[in-house]
Amino acid sequence: MNNKWFLLVLISVLFTFVFTTCEDKKDTTPPELTIVSPTSGSTVGEIVQIKVQTTDESGILKVDFYIQNSMVLSDTTLPYEYEWNTTTNQDGEYKVKVVSFDTEENFVESEVSVTVDNESKKPTKPTLNKISYDFGNSVFKITWEQNTDDDFKSYTLYESESDDMSGKSEKFSTTDISVMNYDVSSDKELYRYYQLVVEDKWGLTNVSDVRKGSSWVVFSIMFGGDESDEGNSVQQTTDGGYIVLGTTRSYGNGESDILLVKIDNVGNEEWRKTFGGINKDIGNSVQQTTDGGYIISGTTFVNSSNPDLWLIKTDSNGEEEWNKTFGGNRGDYGGSVQQTSDGGYIFIGSFFTVGKNQDIWLIKTDSNGEEEWNKIFGQEGNFEMGYSVQETSDGGFILLGEDFDTKSMVYLIKTDSQGNLMWENNGNEGYPYGFQQTTDGGYIISVWEHPIYELIKTDSYGIEEWNKTFGGSLGDVGLSVQQTTDGGYIITGYIGTNGSSDVWLIKTNSQGTEEWNKTYGGGDSDGGHSVQQTSDGGFVIIGKTFSFGNGDYDIWLIKTDSQGNTVDIN
Repeated sequence: MNNKWFLLVLISVLFTFVFTTCEDKKDTTPPELTIVSPTSGSTVGEIVQIKVQTTDESGILKVDFYIQNSMVLSDTTLPYEYEWNTTTNQDGEYKVKVVSFDTEENFVESEVSVTVDNESKKPTKPTLNKISYDFGNSVFKITWEQNTDDDFKSYTLYESESDDMSGKSEKFSTTDISVMNYDVSSDKELYRYYQLVVEDKWGLTNVSDVRKGSSWVVFSIMFGGDESDEGNSVQQTTDGGYIVLGTTRSYGNGESDILLVKIDNVGNEEWRKTFGGINKDIGNSVQQTTDGGYIISGTTFVNSSNPDLWLIKTDSNGEEEWNKTFGGNRGDYGGSVQQTSDGGYIFIGSFFTVGKNQDIWLIKTDSNGEEEWNKIFGQEGNFEMGYSVQETSDGGFILLGEDFDTKSMVYLIKTDSQGNLMWENNGNEGYPYGFQQTTDGGYIISVWEHPIYELIKTDSYGIEEWNKTFGGSLGDVGLSVQQTTDGGYIITGYIGTNGSSDVWLIKTNSQGTEEWNKTYGGGDSDGGHSVQQTSDGGFVIIGKTFSFGNGDYDIWLIKTDSQGNTVDIN
């Protein structure tokens, strides 16, 4: 009996000891806590991220957030943050308190004081930077620059069958600010429009200002000042954008200057440059060079009555690298320029010769614009103008000019690689404008024979194979022609509209039969000067408009799809 009593007492003592020992080892140390942001004394506005760092050996149970002693969140999961929309509070000083609890219910408090100021920092629309579009392999790729706003919420892409985005449907949406592109499965026979919307946490949005067809980028833009400006030459560049050359009276140093403008692939201006002195300067043609820069041809007036041919080379940003003038003491005018296969340049113009009036002048330079040789062509006693030159597939050159005796004649001249005459042909009546060597070795020529426009196809010796006429009785004219990838031709110029004119775009098949034509313009005088087929199968036109824009004539750049469709023009 005594043994049993002793055993019970021993067990009781041991239990008390163990219990007391455990009580003594219970965690009573509170967590460590730091408010990372905002910092005490700072001024905040809009959306404030309250961030903390808190640790404890036994683990964190929860973190409570307070604004002015009112709890706004009890957070039980990492990273323990609260997004405070300060616009729901009046401007002023506020106490931000955070309480961290460990699993043993120990806790620690930390607080900071901040000043809310939304009056001077009101929410603004989110930024939406450049959008680019590219079509290939049945995929239409839409790319945009990353939004940089702190209050970014989402990107959303919409699709519609209408250019006003009516009946649009959502194609894609993301809250990931780092996503900057989307691929849309596309069919070139189906035309769709796309619109990108960026939204911030305030519900404010910004919408892309250009809407493009799924297969083709299309746009219509005007640029110029209060005076007369016109575009003369356009080429698609290797980055998918465009280089535009024109003549401006609105900008520059003198009566008129050469204007060079770089446009991205969706019609946004990237940069512009002017070249010229105090007198008149005229830009005729531009071409991107193999080093990524540009070669420009034009005419510069030393004084009001003494023009010279002018050649300008720039880098890829339009900064002048060198310029050269060619001419005598009479009236000499520049035509087109082209980089040659040896890295130099071939330049055509007109040279005034005493007793012979004016002859065609062909100048070959090296890569630095230094003359290697020059040749003069013309009929005795006649008046000739040189407009355009191209290097041909045999390494020689083909020249297009005008020969005038009693009437204007198309003057086609073929030379070898040193400018020596191989043959010449002036058998077609009319005013010549654009031309190009065709894939069969012949030539396509754009001719105005008042009041109609004529398209002439020749063989490799300049002998006419066929001709087609277009237009009516209002003086319609084609100024530029190019062979298209399907073997047909694209033409741009002017079409009369009872006292005014519109930009005129004509597409033909390989035999010159019209497939379709489009006009673009308003109530005043508008016209196209140069056209080129683009890498997406559409077309780009440069010209001028009096109907739209800022002042007198403005430069007009129109990008269409393969059928000549573009955005609404207003």
